Amino acid sequence: KNLGQHLQDVFGDDDKMDKAIFHYVLDGASIPASKAPLNLIPVDSMEEFWLPLNKFNFGPDSKNGFYPSNQQYAAHFGEFLLRGYKPAMGTIDCKFPFRDSTRAIKDGSVGIVDGFTKVLIMLAIVGFLVELEVNRDDLNGTRLGESLKSFAAIRCTYQHYDNPSHHFLLSLKLGYVTAEKISPSPISMLADIQQAINIERKMNKSNKALKDIMARVVSDYNKMVSIKRHKIDGARRNLIYNLLRLPQACLDLLHKHYDGYRHEQSGLPHDVLTHDFFVPGSTTRKDCDIYKGKELFSTILTTSPETCATYFKRAIEDFCRRAGQSATVKKKKQSQISE
Repeated sequence: KNLGQHLQDVFGDDDKMDKAIFHYVLDGASIPASKAPLNLIPVDSMEEFWLPLNKFNFGPDSKNGFYPSNQQYAAHFGEFLLRGYKPAMGTIDCKFPFRDSTRAIKDGSVGIVDGFTKVLIMLAIVGFLVELEVNRDDLNGTRLGESLKSFAAIRCTYQHYDNPSHHFLLSLKLGYVTAEKISPSPISMLADIQQAINIERKMNKSNKALKDIMARVVSDYNKMVSIKRHKIDGARRNLIYNLLRLPQACLDLLHKHYDGYRHEQSGLPHDVLTHDFFVPGSTTRKDCDIYKGKELFSTILTTSPETCATYFKRAIEDFCRRAGQSATVKKKKQSQISE
């Protein structure tokens, strides 16, 4: 199960998580004046401010509707467990809900543009302590106890946009800029662009075709990005457009698959997803010259939601079987060498 989903299952009630953070992190914490927490939602961009861990929303809607993959958690978990949070690791890029007249920053309300994996790892460490019923006093003087103290003040930044869809475009941009070990997966690209499209439709009350709205969003994104390899080129554009037209069942399969394997080395990598033969309604295969005029093939080769899901399952199962066989061979070789 995805770590973020596990947190939601255990701490679906924000109040329960808030109490856990107070018990293990904030109670008795000594926060210097230089790291005093921000209390009011800013009205403009802020380069630096500090927030305690309990202010962050840990639901999937905190960022773009999807949790990071377990591969992303695994890449950083040990670092937080042993060394705690270090401001030098980078800021958490935040977004805020529509403010009420008080502008107060409520517990569990702050969304995340970039740094979601970091926040979820810190929350997970607290969550595991609760599940294991660890006595807080037993943590005094331990490395883990010191790590928990560092969660009391998290360095943040906020970029204000009049158009809220740009928060999601910034999210994708920073996913490339700050990627330390794993670049944005197809699911990450899809999630940010999908959310931006939804906002554009709502703001402009537009009934334009998906491809037209997407073209506008992609254009806005590319204007925001200065590094050529981070832009959405033709291949990435095709990939995103294909994923936007998939049934949710296929996206769930893809997301779960990326939990177990790095997306670059998976059964459904980028280069496969740039083709549309698996998209429901696609006629790519039946339109090939060799099948023209053949009604049976026309029916068989037109993709439906069911055939798409079947293809995804088969591609993932085949890959996992090969990966398992490769791991077995490697283990045997290592055993022979050790003997």
